[in-house]
Amino acid sequence: MKIGRNDLCFCGSGKKYKKCCLGRELPGELKHKTHDILPDRWEIDYGEPCLDKDFFDHNGLAEFSAARMIQAAMLFPDAVEEVASEVRLETTGYLAELKEIEELTRPQEIVRFLKKGPDRLNYPQVLDKFLDHEKETVLLLLEEMRSSDNELFVEWAVKLFYESDYVLAEDILEIIELHQHDAYAVSLLCILLGSYDHPAIPKLLWDYFQYFRKNFRDELYHEGPLLALREIHEYMNEPRVSDPEMALWDEDRLATFDEKELVARMKALGVPLDKETFLKDIQGLHAAEKLVDRWVEKYSIHSVGNDEDFLWFGAMELWKRWAPEVMFDERLSDMMQRGYDCFNRRKNREGCDLWLEVWEVFKARHAGHGRSLEGVDKQYSGSQTWHNWCQDLEMNLGNLVRVCPEYAPRAVTYFREFRLLLPESDPLIVQNMMMAEAEALIFGGDLVAGEALFRKVVESFSDDVWGYIRWGDVFASSMWSSLVPQDLTKAEKIYRMAIGRGLKEEKEVNRRIRDMGETRQAHKNDRIGSRLLK
Repeated sequence: MKIGRNDLCFCGSGKKYKKCCLGRELPGELKHKTHDILPDRWEIDYGEPCLDKDFFDHNGLAEFSAARMIQAAMLFPDAVEEVASEVRLETTGYLAELKEIEELTRPQEIVRFLKKGPDRLNYPQVLDKFLDHEKETVLLLLEEMRSSDNELFVEWAVKLFYESDYVLAEDILEIIELHQHDAYAVSLLCILLGSYDHPAIPKLLWDYFQYFRKNFRDELYHEGPLLALREIHEYMNEPRVSDPEMALWDEDRLATFDEKELVARMKALGVPLDKETFLKDIQGLHAAEKLVDRWVEKYSIHSVGNDEDFLWFGAMELWKRWAPEVMFDERLSDMMQRGYDCFNRRKNREGCDLWLEVWEVFKARHAGHGRSLEGVDKQYSGSQTWHNWCQDLEMNLGNLVRVCPEYAPRAVTYFREFRLLLPESDPLIVQNMMMAEAEALIFGGDLVAGEALFRKVVESFSDDVWGYIRWGDVFASSMWSSLVPQDLTKAEKIYRMAIGRGLKEEKEVNRRIRDMGETRQAHKNDRIGSRLLK
């Protein structure tokens, strides 16, 4: 038997354990399970984190621990597959499970399969299935994690959450702080927090590291938060490494040069440069690469080897200093990449803020000069593409609005401006922008306007089922937004609007309707169980 703080007390009083016999002597058969019981989060407080060099020098990692094994599987799934491939050559036990994995077609089936505790070596195959149904499966996994005491299931959930674009720091913090009181589970969830950026994370990791080290001397639970603290510390103190292809010159080095030295080196290469000449040369240009091409045509450049890199990096550096108000393509690409880096580190607000600045530059430059993404990409000299970036901004803004409804007005503005400026883009992209706008309106609190736009979507794209699906999905889950309560009846009504229209992916609608039936039955069983307990 396993007992948690919120379970009914073993003494038979009918009260929760934490309100009854917590702190008293446990029966013999329960003593070996006391490690599963944690105090409430607010009871664990070890002061402000002190994450200096001495802390990490004095707190090394064990050669082997469950936390390190889980982290390795998260970071290096290909290595797991390599080991699994070798093992499968020696046994047929994996083949039956692999066949079962291949037959998983619905999120509910995936979650049920994970609760059975499948072999860890089959992680790559399960991951593929998870990613095929990521959005819906994430919701089910998060809900299950709020009460799960299945250690294998927790391991699987943590590894899959690491791969998901739909899991945010707030989701994991909420599970730890409000629902999950199992020491092993909290230790693994702490590993996951090392890949996010959130002001509450360092303090939480610090507290659980200290608590686990003090209270569980025979276990290695403290390694979960320690691994996460190490990852955060290494990232914050990681020096920027130059691209080896850039050899001698890079942006960081050129930034250390004073203006006179930059100009002198340019002149030595044959560019008779001063600020006035530079400002004339950049007229009509939006890329340092194009500026260097202009210099090559205009002057007698005598550059060899790394000098060509210096011309390009030097042009970018002088552009930043002499014409900072004129955005050039390489600088825009750098801002785009910094946004991607933010999202990889789960800095979702910072990433969206940065990318919305990029969008303002985009509008100023391309308004009236191109009516499709394909067209404006032909005018762009940076390392990114507007075609991909605009869709990535739509996805990340949409995800952020679900948990931060205050971003809804800015998100709606972006979606509308895109459709206004680039109406001749791929129809699928235009449709996605409309649906994202409708969702943002609803998650921001304007239900009437959001549903009106969804009606326009299904009318404008009458041969596509996804307008109905995304409209219904808004009401099918209780986890998307605190402002939109779950309404399975309304969700089903919307889904059924798509039935019988001969739409290509009608099966996706039917699957959602079946899933909701299972959800209703599960809720009914829970209510019956609650009444029986009373």
